[in-house]
Amino acid sequence: MAAKAKQAQLEAARAKNPANDPQFAERQAARLAAAEARETRQKERKAERLAEAKRKNFDITPSSGEDLATLAKQVMTQTPELIARAKRLMEQ
Repeated sequence: MAAKAKQAQLEAARAKNPANDPQFAERQAARLAAAEARETRQKERKAERLAEAKRKNFDITPSSGEDLATLAKQVMTQTPELIARAKRLMEQ
């Protein structure tokens, strides 16, 4: 008997149109506001990164995976003296 009543409650809840539920509408509005705020923050961060790269004269051209693999191989085969010199230059 209790199982049938519980099943009836579940079916009634599923049949209910969420568009008419004010709590549902509030949750949806909150989710939408959070998503918009997140998107705005991401755009602001990207703009800040691009501005910083421009200030520092960084090249921000995208590279392919093959190019990055070639570059990584070149970096890994450098002499210890060259690596030490690069570290000193990067610290300045």
